[in-house]
Amino acid sequence: MKWFSNIFKPKPSTEIRTRNIYARGYFDGKEEYKTGRKLYSETVLEKSLSPEHRKQKVIASLECFDTAIEKGYDEPEVFSFRGMCLRDLNYDMDALDDYNNCVYKDPDRANYYYDRALTKQFIFDFEGALADFKKAIELSKLDKENTRYWNDYAKNTGYDSVTKKYEEDL
Repeated sequence: MKWFSNIFKPKPSTEIRTRNIYARGYFDGKEEYKTGRKLYSETVLEKSLSPEHRKQKVIASLECFDTAIEKGYDEPEVFSFRGMCLRDLNYDMDALDDYNNCVYKDPDRANYYYDRALTKQFIFDFEGALADFKKAIELSKLDKENTRYWNDYAKNTGYDSVTKKYEEDL
């Protein structure tokens, strides 16, 4: 009977499958992401904004990130920024979902674990936060492009390194 079941078995494809980013609006989504990132960055840097105006700008940037994802731009950084917006708006469980997505898509970035740890603290998951802080510290000690960027950022904001920042927040 084995021969009979083999008749209906699909033949393995030798065709290389790639993600068709052109068909899904990936690049349009990337532009939405850039718009949302610029808007959110301006919101964070503007200290003189009233709380209500700041909330409106965070919501506007959140809408850009949602649109980017809908159009097919599903890179980890868009989920990271959307997570920051959601956390700012006190939607901590939704923010946690986005940070989980970031860690799943790019498990070698310390800042994703750090952001997820902060979010876990807000929902009182202290064990999970501790594990993520430790992982962020571990990854921040590796010499990688992303770590070098965050080390430069940490030095510009008064820390010796991003590892020291993470250890202090732990």
